Formats: sequence, C-alpha cells, structure tokens
Amino acid sequence: METALERCQHVLHMERQKIMDAKKKSDLYRVKQRTNKREILDMLAKNNSVEQHIYYNDRQEPEKISHFAPMSMALLAEQEGMSGILRSERSVEMGGAGMPRVTVASSRGSETSNPNVLRTVYLPNEQVGHLKSENDTLNRQIQQQRAEHERVLMQLRDQKAQFEETQRDKYLGYKQRVENLLA
Repeated sequence: METALERCQHVLHMERQKIMDAKKKSDLYRVKQRTNKREILDMLAKNNSVEQHIYYNDRQEPEKISHFAPMSMALLAEQEGMSGILRSERSVEMGGAGMPRVTVASSRGSETSNPNVLRTVYLPNEQVGHLKSENDTLNRQIQQQRAEHERVLMQLRDQKAQFEETQRDKYLGYKQRVENLLA
C-alpha cells in the first residue's frame, strides 16, 4: 500500500512538473508575441505602410478598409502598452467617426517609394453568415419596432393636443358662465 501511495505521489509530482513547464512555455510565448508585435510596429513605423483589412462576405462585394499604418499602429501600440515605439511625428486630421483620414498619396509627400501594404484577409465563415443573417433580422425588427413606436408616439401627441384643446374650450366656457353669473 505504501508503494502504491509513493507511486501515486510520484505520478502527481510528474504531472505538476508538466503543468509548470507548460506555464513557463506559455509565458515565454507571450513574451515572444509581445516582442514580435513590437518589432512589426517598429518596422511599419519606419516604412511607408498602409494597413488594409479585407472582409469577404457571401454573395457580396469584398469590403476593404485601408488606412495609413503609423497612426493605426500607434493606437495599437498604446493599447498594447507599447507607446513610444513610433518615432515619426505626423499630423493627421481626424475624420467623421474619429478615424484618421490620411491618403497614401498625401502621406508620402516627397517620398518616391510606393507604400508597403499589410493586408489582413477575413474569409467567410458559415457561423458568421448565420449570425449576420440573424443580426440583419434583428435590425429589421428593431426598425419595425421604432416605426411602430413613432406611430404610437404621434397618436399620443395628437390625443394630448386634442385633450388639451377640449380642456381649454371647457375652461373658457366655464369662465364665460362665471362672468355671466357675476355680471
């Protein structure tokens, strides 16, 4: 029985050692990932880079979102706690939704090189298609509910205005009667 207990303790010790090794590897991978992100951000900041996201949807035109990389990379760097990695100071006017509005041609200025493009391509997914159709259905329901709400609200406003007018007419009628009785 003691030998069985010792064997179990030995196996338990080995499993704990494996878990500790896996955690150490995981930590090393996180550090490596952070270092790689930093190096990518640094390289993109030094080059004339454009970041482009392409979304392929079922039975639709691909949606392309492009913007000048240093500004977006600076935002990503701030989110990742790596601010100060971008050395270039560049004035960027902010567009409609607080997004940077920089064209590739205007950002190059006197540079003669073509921009480097970092593309991220998102392919269609059956789950995403299903969720998108469900999202569209819910958006249509919300629009219908809003329209119904507006219709009910207009009816209530009309009823309120009509009620106020009848009350005002009654008040004026009662006021006239009181004045006639007092006169």
